[in-house]
Amino acid sequence: MVAALLFGQIAAAPAARADSAKDFLLAAFAAEQAASHKRTTLTYTRGAEQTKYVIERILPDRVRVVKRGPAGEQEVVIIGARMYQKANGAWRMTSAPVPVDLLPSPVDLFRNRLDQVTEGSRTREDGVSLRSLQATITWTSAVSENSGTLQFKVEAVSKRPRRMSFKGQCGGAPCVFSQTFAYGKAISIEPPI
Repeated sequence: MVAALLFGQIAAAPAARADSAKDFLLAAFAAEQAASHKRTTLTYTRGAEQTKYVIERILPDRVRVVKRGPAGEQEVVIIGARMYQKANGAWRMTSAPVPVDLLPSPVDLFRNRLDQVTEGSRTREDGVSLRSLQATITWTSAVSENSGTLQFKVEAVSKRPRRMSFKGQCGGAPCVFSQTFAYGKAISIEPPI
């Protein structure tokens, strides 16, 4: 009986660590969402095509997205209920299709889709202590089934993500992405016209 109790406690320990690693990761992305000024750079490669996004957000209602890919460059700025789109070098203004605060939450996606969250070693970059985490993820988009492994670097003190990368399958094709996060009041979003 003592052996069974001891084995039960030992066997339960990795699950507790995994839960705490997942909880830490969810809290990190909640802090990222709550950051007043942030910039995310995402590079996505599927097959031979590469697309780069720069996404800036200032709470409560400002977003800029610049997309550079095989089809060229696109830019969208949303400020409150107004959306500015750049096409053929010219800006036009319309109503924003959805309020900025209704954009999808990575916390919700991760809470429901991350599995096998584990913590690796701690490292230092640019004088900042980082926690390394890894997880598997599977999700279905509007057109495909996607799955793979995510790697995370989270700032140990601010507890916000600094870098994330994915390697796996997207719609049956190999795909990878890398994403970096930056925070600070120097990020500015103003109407382009």
